[in-house]
Amino acid sequence: MKKKVTTGILSVLLAMVLVGGTVIPGVLAAPVVAQPQQIAAAGYDLEIQSIFDSAADYEKYPQMEDPQEEVQFLESYVSPAQKAINAMKARQYSDEQITSVLNEHGYGWDQKTGSCWKGRAPTPEEQKDINYIRGPNYSPFTQINESFSETEKDGTRDSAAGATMNLVDENTYFGINLYMCPGDMAISSTGTFQHVVTTHVGKRKPSGADDWTEAGVARSMNDPTRQYFTYDNDEGGWQFHGTASSSASKNYKIYITSTYESAGYVYHIWIDGSWKRSGHLYYRQTKYNCANEIWALGSNPFSHDATSSDFQNIYLYKTTGYQWWGNYPATQTYWSPDNPPYETHYMYGSSWRWLTWA
Repeated sequence: MKKKVTTGILSVLLAMVLVGGTVIPGVLAAPVVAQPQQIAAAGYDLEIQSIFDSAADYEKYPQMEDPQEEVQFLESYVSPAQKAINAMKARQYSDEQITSVLNEHGYGWDQKTGSCWKGRAPTPEEQKDINYIRGPNYSPFTQINESFSETEKDGTRDSAAGATMNLVDENTYFGINLYMCPGDMAISSTGTFQHVVTTHVGKRKPSGADDWTEAGVARSMNDPTRQYFTYDNDEGGWQFHGTASSSASKNYKIYITSTYESAGYVYHIWIDGSWKRSGHLYYRQTKYNCANEIWALGSNPFSHDATSSDFQNIYLYKTTGYQWWGNYPATQTYWSPDNPPYETHYMYGSSWRWLTWA
């Protein structure tokens, strides 16, 4: 009889636990684990939320005088976006849930490779322009007018031109640090319709396929606001990062780390002391060029720039410290103007100062 009474009491207690979630001392119950979608929707996963709450501090580039200290920082850097991705994967969030949470906080990622960024994707209209100027034949490793051959209905050919400053050595350096002021970047309905001032980092893979990333400023007739942008040709495409000034010189850093993943060597990009993007390149030691690129429709002439694009205080990261990009044997350089854009260059302090204009 006592056995039956005890069994009955346990049955009642177990029912209370299952229905109400009440844990009664002495009665064992399986822990209740919130599902990822519940965590994301409710926003009460404190560890993940804390990453986003403190992101602004970790996206800032610290002041460092010692080049070796700077390299150590660059090598070990993990962006807030990557930290959040790692934390969500550990909690078995789906790719769709990770994407949703990142987008909610202004970030994005490439699900296949794990590259990530903080920025805005192009609008459909902006993407249409990008696809046009940066079509399948575009390459940062050839003259832009050689890779652009669009023809209007009346038979006139749209035109593209560019000036570049190119580092000859492609097997030594694994990062670049420079200051760039985009200048006027003139556009007009009867002249230049798209203008890009940028720095390319990368080189062709053994297969012959292009592989590069870049950071700079873009402006077009469809969106005359000068905008900071980054680009990776096989991870995430174009991303915009806010409004740029025509007269302010800002710092750009692109650093390829020694960390190798399945998609390649991890790189990071900072603009004006703020992290913007991380991705992968096939090679760590790579090519570098700075460029001023312009496009015009039909027979329209290129618009005249009232002020020049200005690159200066440029140095390259190497195994021990860094190398100024200037008039030195270690940084042999060639310039390739289309006239327009025109260019001039001279030593300014420890590095080249390169000015270009249309």
